Amino acid sequence: GNIASGLAAGATIHTYSDSEGTRQYNNYWLSGPGSAHFLTFIVDDDSLASNGYNHTLVTVRPLPPGEYRVFYHVQHYRDIPCDFKPDNTPDNWTITVTAPESVVHEAFFNPSNGGIGDVSPVEFQAGGATTTIMGLGWQDGAVMLTLSPYVALAGYVLDFIDLDGSVVLSLNFAAGGAPLDGDQGSLTWPVAERPWHNDDRLMLRIREAESVPTATATPEANATVAP
Repeated sequence: GNIASGLAAGATIHTYSDSEGTRQYNNYWLSGPGSAHFLTFIVDDDSLASNGYNHTLVTVRPLPPGEYRVFYHVQHYRDIPCDFKPDNTPDNWTITVTAPESVVHEAFFNPSNGGIGDVSPVEFQAGGATTTIMGLGWQDGAVMLTLSPYVALAGYVLDFIDLDGSVVLSLNFAAGGAPLDGDQGSLTWPVAERPWHNDDRLMLRIREAESVPTATATPEANATVAP
């Protein structure tokens, strides 16, 4: 599958129709290094497996660019009662996620207790220089971003993208203030209230200030995540 970065949770990667007329549903699940970012489930409008049904693969959060590898397993309905899982080789899938051209960096952002968040990946290039995000969070009424070494990003904007794909906070680097220490420094933006909750699953995007990237996707990328 190939999708754009930053799509809302529930973006459909793949849908397959099972029309073999089986009496019951098969069992489907995922494993592999990228499996935590995806979900597979059965879709059947009439809840009758005998006349066919669909099973689908969707995202569970907005994804930064990269290649995500998952293994797709199937357990036949006749094997479910005794929990027999044949030693069959699962499908080996790679989902490729691509960012808009105006973006210089995208990453997972998971806020934790105390307002500090985990960012992955942390290293990126801008203006011909490479820098690393040493810290990102909300402290004492401000969003703080620490870079090492410090790189001037006056022409860029930092967006925080929520599960529904919307930008919940946008910060202009020109307003963050240049740090005094040229080796490592923190940019700060006053924000009266904490802009996220503990354990949120956000995505951050650093893009050119004059651009507003619009995510594009396959026609199927409008599903909702099953409970």
